[in-house]
Amino acid sequence: MQDAPAPFSVLVADAEPTICRVFEAKLTKEGRFRVACASTGPDAYRLALLHPFDVLLWDLRMRDSDSLLPRLRALCPDAALLLMSTDDQPAISVPVARLDIAGVLVKPFGLDTLETHLRSVLAQRYRQQPLYHVGFVGQYVTIRTPAGECLTRVFENAQDSFLVIGAPRVTTPPDFATGLKVEVEYNGRGALYSFDSELLREVTDPLPCWELAMPSIIRRNQRREAPRAALQKPIQLHSASQPSALLCKGTTTDISAQGLALLATAETDPGTPVHFTISPDVRGNATVVRVQSQMEPNGTLIYSIALQFDALPPQTLEQLETWLEKSGRLW
Repeated sequence: MQDAPAPFSVLVADAEPTICRVFEAKLTKEGRFRVACASTGPDAYRLALLHPFDVLLWDLRMRDSDSLLPRLRALCPDAALLLMSTDDQPAISVPVARLDIAGVLVKPFGLDTLETHLRSVLAQRYRQQPLYHVGFVGQYVTIRTPAGECLTRVFENAQDSFLVIGAPRVTTPPDFATGLKVEVEYNGRGALYSFDSELLREVTDPLPCWELAMPSIIRRNQRREAPRAALQKPIQLHSASQPSALLCKGTTTDISAQGLALLATAETDPGTPVHFTISPDVRGNATVVRVQSQMEPNGTLIYSIALQFDALPPQTLEQLETWLEKSGRLW
């Protein structure tokens, strides 16, 4: 008889110890999840040093979110990151927004809602690549060697080098050794990039890591992961957690099979999970990955918002493919 699989592990980080205890009691009932709780950022960091978690459940009111959460993200390379906030439109800072967030839960929410969200993100196993340059703590990178590849995250960075998480938290190829020449690949702004580097040394404190040299030359390998079409369609963005809450209305400027861009007169913060509606048959969930403001000649401030699709119904995918096939302006 095979042993039952171990339950998924969840790190609950909330400044209110009472909330931690309530979440723990719900999630550990009948052995559904393994839960560790922390009411301070340093406590959460110490727990993540001991072993990685499958889910990071983090309250944005925790102190030092900008400095500690990226390091926790690196310590748990494959974890799903769920944020909690008392604001239905939380202001997510840049260091946090680039950590491929799986969703935001708006307090108060029911315990059944919490468990549903946990199972949903674990099933999808979010691993959205952040749209930022290599070297940021928490950045997701792929390191390729002659013997294989390592999928890991940046743990620390300096002027000439950076640290990535090593085995056993991630799988490293058998030829990983000091002095090995490697290729590092990461997703930058709007493109896939790579550069040649070298494994400078292995570091064991506070946990196994590898130090790599920063690049002198970076190659742009791929401009887009999917063709885009210049399509102007009316679009509405609603809160993913509160579908009745309208965030903004706008017009799409381009659409692909993986995301779209739109112009709107209202701002939506990067990292915000949204539900978009273009027509009754074209709707789905997405995450805001970029927001840029610009002033129109008449003095009106407008926002260019880029969305990355998270989950799309079959009818939406079919309609997107039809639009892309019929458009003569693919690039």
